[in-house]
Amino acid sequence: MTALPPSEVCFDDELFMGLRLGYGEAFLKVTRQCNNRCLFCCDRTFQDGHIFPRDRAIATLEEGRRHGLENVVFSGGEPTLHPEILSLLEAAGELGYRRISLITNGRYFAYREACRRAVRAGMTTAVITLLSDRPEIHDHLCGVPGAFAQSLRAVRNLVAMDPSLVSVVITVTRPVVAHLPRIVRFLHGLGVGGAALHRVAPLPWVAADPAVFFPPEIARQPLRHAIDLAQTLGLPLTIKNFPPAFLEGHEHLITESEEFFPEVRDTERRVGLFRSLVVPGQAAICQDLDCATCYRRPFCDYLRALARRWQTGDGDRILVDPQRCGPGALARVKDSDLPLALAGADIDALARFARERGWRDRVTHLDLEHPPGTSLETTFPLLRALAVRHVERLDASLAMNPLVTHEIRLNQHTHAWVATHLDLLKKRGDGAVLTLDPHERLRGAQAEEIDLRAFFRGLSAAGLTLVGLPPCLAPEAKHLPRPRVLEARVFDTEGAIDPLEVCHVFLRDGWLDKRAGCARCPQKNACDGLPVNTLIAFGYRQLRPPPTG
Repeated sequence: MTALPPSEVCFDDELFMGLRLGYGEAFLKVTRQCNNRCLFCCDRTFQDGHIFPRDRAIATLEEGRRHGLENVVFSGGEPTLHPEILSLLEAAGELGYRRISLITNGRYFAYREACRRAVRAGMTTAVITLLSDRPEIHDHLCGVPGAFAQSLRAVRNLVAMDPSLVSVVITVTRPVVAHLPRIVRFLHGLGVGGAALHRVAPLPWVAADPAVFFPPEIARQPLRHAIDLAQTLGLPLTIKNFPPAFLEGHEHLITESEEFFPEVRDTERRVGLFRSLVVPGQAAICQDLDCATCYRRPFCDYLRALARRWQTGDGDRILVDPQRCGPGALARVKDSDLPLALAGADIDALARFARERGWRDRVTHLDLEHPPGTSLETTFPLLRALAVRHVERLDASLAMNPLVTHEIRLNQHTHAWVATHLDLLKKRGDGAVLTLDPHERLRGAQAEEIDLRAFFRGLSAAGLTLVGLPPCLAPEAKHLPRPRVLEARVFDTEGAIDPLEVCHVFLRDGWLDKRAGCARCPQKNACDGLPVNTLIAFGYRQLRPPPTG
């Protein structure tokens, strides 16, 4: 089995299909045609009627199995329009895929025999999209009279065979947003195995239509009521494309961090939206739309700000990970006068990298997994700070590098050491600080990070120095702001900003959020909040805004 980084995504741009390795699935858009004409279709620019050859789809499935994938999703367009869809389902089963899903409008399954054939061929789940619980609204939004009756019959046919065969996705548009609780009750009545509420994607032609798109705030109350009702009824529910803070208390329903990168990647490949935001002299594709209504606004704001900061050199330092930086990125680093932070696991390899490029005297920070346990004075003579994620040899490193600030990232590997070395840390003052250890993927946050509120509640933080942590976690500690770090990995081979690389950085520690009550905190301007993945993993109640009044 080939091991790749958990965020790696291998895609065939022509087929628009490939392996979402970090998400554990093969994803195949096997057609560019559909028998619906949805007003908000995110694949509008790809609907050219093309059917992808079976042999190329099979090759993608085989590649997925070589990477150990066990889940496959067939999509389109409308995948059931592929003349060999049953053969593809059979091939997936024969290759060893265990979960074989179709994302479909369901009209094919209005016929019971079609349901039986698909299940015999190996389909384990049909994810059927409905646009409303009202036929007139569904048919209007999908552009086909009578489509609702067929899709509804499909759901009932599959439920009659096995409720676990079918999950229903409601695409939430303006005509239905106020009626989400009613729709949840409708779905429960159908007996489906699961349901999802997906706010319509803000592509340019969608966000420009006020009859379809809507500002998120009007969904806050109906969404909360729908979630509570689903919980009462026992209906498994997932939520997508709504602000994560809307789901406080139901953080397990937030899918944003896991789905955000594929959404950005797919949108970029469809219309080049995000690159248009940072190309000098080019108007943004979405320039005439209201950013306030778009759930991708935090990323767009981050992307624009990052481009401006690189252009003006507005940063404390540049972070360079030799394993993630190509020639375009290294050229941009060479052209900058900012100090450098080097990231990696092997201190000798980092020293060699800096020496070969003549950057030894530019290195002021190191970002390592483990403390070196030796003096770094001769290796990096201008070194001022060292960030670590493990504590082996940390005592030795502190003793042998007394003038170097040690930034200890709070995680499962360091928290116990910190709790038993408080006197040492307080004695070092700003020379030994505590900071976050954020993760790009939610599963990383859940496995590696800690419950910060519980941690600080159990110790006396007076005399500690914290960097980039909300003051409400430890009011008695000294708080320093997050450093302004520019990451070199965001450039492509030509030295242009790559929105997809920026998205990786954004998901790790650029996507920050707060609770609604944080707006009344007297320290709100000095607090950035916490990474969304941290809030999902441990709850928005990590943050404690002052009580009302």
